[in-house]
Amino acid sequence: MRSFWAFFSILCLFLIASTSWANTPVPSPDHSGVISGALPSSGQIQWTFKAAQGITGSMTWSDGKLFFSDEGGNLYCVKSSDGKILWQLRFDVMLYGAPIVSGNRLYTGSGSGAVYALAAESGSILWNAKLSSLPPDQGSGGIISSLALLGNRLIATDLEGIVTCMNADDGHTLWCFKTQRDIRSSPTVVDSLVFVGDHAGGFHALDLKTGKRLWGGSSGGPIDVAPSYSDGIVYYGGWDGVLHAIQVKGVIPKWQFKGNGAISTHIALADEKAFWGTSSGTVHAVETTKGKSLWSLNVGEGVTSSPIAAQGVVFLITSSGTLKALDSTTGSTKWETNLGASVISTPVIAEGLLFVGTADGTVRALR
Repeated sequence: MRSFWAFFSILCLFLIASTSWANTPVPSPDHSGVISGALPSSGQIQWTFKAAQGITGSMTWSDGKLFFSDEGGNLYCVKSSDGKILWQLRFDVMLYGAPIVSGNRLYTGSGSGAVYALAAESGSILWNAKLSSLPPDQGSGGIISSLALLGNRLIATDLEGIVTCMNADDGHTLWCFKTQRDIRSSPTVVDSLVFVGDHAGGFHALDLKTGKRLWGGSSGGPIDVAPSYSDGIVYYGGWDGVLHAIQVKGVIPKWQFKGNGAISTHIALADEKAFWGTSSGTVHAVETTKGKSLWSLNVGEGVTSSPIAAQGVVFLITSSGTLKALDSTTGSTKWETNLGASVISTPVIAEGLLFVGTADGTVRALR
């Protein structure tokens, strides 16, 4: 099992947690990870839930419910107030990323290259669409990232290097865009644009309506984590450790910041600051105006669980399962707690609780 988690951490550097507001992009483009309510203040356990296998999928909260998946292909819906299971659905293959919930529908992609739409209340399948053009035994057409949604446009990326835009109502394909290499980065949708990186190091800004590539950029290594966006600036980075900040209007490079190690988490944006983790175990914080370093912290191991940032606090979970609440200005530790098992799943905060899943199949709600 330990070898699986090591492989999975490298393969799927990081997945994003999603939100569920009907008229805004899902997940939130700033990837702050906070949905609603106060922040956890101590790490005290409110409740636990035991899944059939280790938690691989990132957390999604919507309307008092928590959605996530495990390495056995089980998709769960539990009450976020007490962890009571509401429904469970088993798939034949692994699910990746965070489920997308909007209104009464849930969307998820699978390792077989299929996208599913489910009724969020019951888990019943409404439709499914097979995107991969390759035989199932080859497996290279799988979807190993989260989807993105804006209005009725659902965006998926796969290991064939294809970005697919579907009608979220029925799964009908509206357009496709082919990149140079496989895509492990989740897409980010903002207004009329789709941002995505590929494993060749290409960065793409696509027209949401047509799929046409309007502009782009590059990195010195694969871009396997989701771009982030706030206040007219899109942020992306890859294995070369360089974070790029691009002003979308006019496509103007604002700054670059070279960190220590490959960027292995999404970039959380909050309070004019950007936070991310690296494969070398360094967590970086920079101010977003000019890209000036605020602080860096070496946690002694690669970071795959993406940080959450809000209200002057950064919540960070190390690969071995230590949850740290850091001061966002100084990087000093406010408090920490040991989750007791390794973590690759990205948590989410809602209703004053932090929800996280671990490799031993335990989901915890921490206050």
